[in-house]
Amino acid sequence: MAKAPAPEPPDPEYLRIKEVESRTIHIDPEAHRHPLVTATAKAIKERPDDDKGLMSSPRNQPCLRLLVSKETLDRALMIFNGIVTLLEKEGFPVSVDKENHNSIVKIFGQEVAFDIAEKYRQLGMDETTTKTS
Repeated sequence: MAKAPAPEPPDPEYLRIKEVESRTIHIDPEAHRHPLVTATAKAIKERPDDDKGLMSSPRNQPCLRLLVSKETLDRALMIFNGIVTLLEKEGFPVSVDKENHNSIVKIFGQEVAFDIAEKYRQLGMDETTTKTS
């Protein structure tokens, strides 16, 4: 016999977080960029790609944490802009931790670090055997 799920806490902060989490974020490519997104775009475009072809935000500048390929950079910045804009509209301020350079959102007094990182799969090289006749 399956157990009934535990009831959700009636805590108003928990209910507010659940409500915000359930929203769909509409990404508008023409939307005005948040200053942190603008700073991130500028800083990341000035850096060379790493050995895997990924672009990352520098740790010595106040910008959001991002690790993506060049091909997905603009899309990632639009997604970040949508997320940051929504969080701040809901009254949850977004900033950059000056010590650790993490993207931080303050939700009901708690600082929560967040980032966008593109998953990638590194393919190994297949060994081939060449026969000579």
